[in-house]
Amino acid sequence: MKGNVFMSMNFFIIFGIGIGIYLMVYSFMENIEVSTGIPVILGTLIGYSIYSTYELTKMRRILLELVF
Repeated sequence: MKGNVFMSMNFFIIFGIGIGIYLMVYSFMENIEVSTGIPVILGTLIGYSIYSTYELTKMRRILLELVF
């Protein structure tokens, strides 16, 4: 159950990163100042995605050691 929650959260985070990259590219192409904090939000989402993936991998490794 917990693994499914992490995987779905990672999906939404990656989807959000895609939207953030699109907005960043659009703002540069239209010469709009990037003052909305998109790079900060994007970095936070990438960091959380990496962290939650690491935690999920660590949890799976521990469970596999217990079972086998």
